[in-house]
Amino acid sequence: MKYNNKSADVRRQVSTSTVIALAVAAMTCVGGVDPMPAAAQSVPAASDGSATCAAVGTRSGTSSSTNVTYAAYAGGGSSDALNVAQVADNCLVYAGGRISTAVPVAARKIGAATTDKSTGVLTLAWPQNGQIVAAVRFGNAINDAQLRRSNGDIAVASDAGLAVLSADLATTRWRQDGNFTRAAVGTDGTVAGLYGSGGKQLAVYSAGGTAIFSRTFTDSMVNDVAVYTGATAADTRVIVTGMAQRDGGGCTKLQVAWIRAYNLKNELVWKSYDWTHAQAFARSSSCADTRGYRVEVGLDGKLYFAGEAAGGNSIYRFGSADLQAAAPNVTSDAYNNPYNTRSNHITYFTRLDPLTGAQSAGSFLLARLTNGSGNTIRPRAITADQNGAVYVGGISAAHIQNRPNIVLNGKKLQVYTGGDPWLLILSPDLRQRRLWIALTDGGQGEVQAIGVGGGAVAVATRADKKDVNGFALYTTPGAATTYSGTKAGHLTVIPSN
Repeated sequence: MKYNNKSADVRRQVSTSTVIALAVAAMTCVGGVDPMPAAAQSVPAASDGSATCAAVGTRSGTSSSTNVTYAAYAGGGSSDALNVAQVADNCLVYAGGRISTAVPVAARKIGAATTDKSTGVLTLAWPQNGQIVAAVRFGNAINDAQLRRSNGDIAVASDAGLAVLSADLATTRWRQDGNFTRAAVGTDGTVAGLYGSGGKQLAVYSAGGTAIFSRTFTDSMVNDVAVYTGATAADTRVIVTGMAQRDGGGCTKLQVAWIRAYNLKNELVWKSYDWTHAQAFARSSSCADTRGYRVEVGLDGKLYFAGEAAGGNSIYRFGSADLQAAAPNVTSDAYNNPYNTRSNHITYFTRLDPLTGAQSAGSFLLARLTNGSGNTIRPRAITADQNGAVYVGGISAAHIQNRPNIVLNGKKLQVYTGGDPWLLILSPDLRQRRLWIALTDGGQGEVQAIGVGGGAVAVATRADKKDVNGFALYTTPGAATTYSGTKAGHLTVIPSN
């Protein structure tokens, strides 16, 4: 996204898409509506995310190098970040978070509490150059959003509420007030949101915004929600993940990850992990703390879970619904085999059937110190494309595989300085790392969200710290190499295949 911290002018480039974006930026916002350019509407659409994003191109390179279509900062205040990345079926990219600097188009305001100075911003931009064509303001932070693939609407979670917006951001279909931390939408329009203190309250709505059910969790953490649309309403699943503190017994203190799936009658249909302290301890002393962080229904219709474990002796070694069975985990090298690791937090992700919870594939993921010891790597986003390729991202301590030799657009990245935002793309069987890169180029940050579609992957990141020269994350030529303030959002667009 091309923001200018000194003015709201859009950078001029000689291209058809830029002329369209400039025309939109120059229009007077009538009734708070930002029109979608005709060219954007004319891009072929597909309900499964398989439209071809020709402007993004195709990926070239190795598992540690790639061509990057676009990478630039957004904002640059004391607590700015991007928390949303979605690729629409017309190949435009949604990005949002907390942006305290100017937006180069008139931004429609959602809700009476939102003003022209509100920093919760969601934008719609061209993937090849970041030119913004529409934007909304919604509270002071956009925390999450997900596209409804069947019609292009987008469900948005903000600290000011939960809303469903039209694809062009011009219309609010419906809205609920509250401090929402996460949002998910199924293809039938069923929307689920987490809200309240710690996101421990779940609210589920129909496509028209009518409340279906709600529930309150008493667990220590409630971190994410997903919605799966089945063949009938009875097959719809609202899936939640988090962590329960279960102390006592052989492990003394134990954090246990859980996944729970509910039908539209608010009935528990299946659950994964969620073991008691005694069950975990009895199975090979599985005393490593575990937490569930993300659940997402991929474009392939499968459920993807990402969590972490504080060490190698965790419940993730065993079946998600059967502690006596071995988990279907892929083990090929030092980066997905949790040996020589202590209590450092490592990533685990798995694929499940959203209807039944049946587990089909999984993998650990580790960083490694130069002496071979396992090191911390944490997940903050997971998704999958229509072919089942898996995309995971988060923050890593030293070092992901081949970290000293990562190359973006022919530029070798600066050495690790602490806190690498990383992106991993895996083949559907989880055995081939098609791409595993850091986005850091001198500083520190954390991937917050990943969106895929049409051969494009968009990555939303929070830039946390700059080096002595002011650099933090990689940016493409023509974009600012640094930002004002202490934190910023950052958007990266990469060809996924």
